[in-house]
Amino acid sequence: MPGNRTIRNQVYICDLGYTEGVTPLHARPATTPECEPHTPEPSGYVARSDWADDMMAKGWTQRQCAGCGLWLIWDAPAQESDTELRER
Repeated sequence: MPGNRTIRNQVYICDLGYTEGVTPLHARPATTPECEPHTPEPSGYVARSDWADDMMAKGWTQRQCAGCGLWLIWDAPAQESDTELRER
């Protein structure tokens, strides 16, 4: 254990990253009456960073909330219509 002083030269690695479907997501509460619903995100710096990387890789875009100005809104990528897909 990290508190045990008799064990030396050991490294403890914790898995603090994001795992889709496993890591719980929580939306930050609105701070003003004009706030939009904030996108749920994981708690913790490393998990939130991993999650944001995944969101960007999937084509989601981040923007500021109209009420509080925080970057807590994620918009889904635009879906291509069937005709656009057939034209390729």
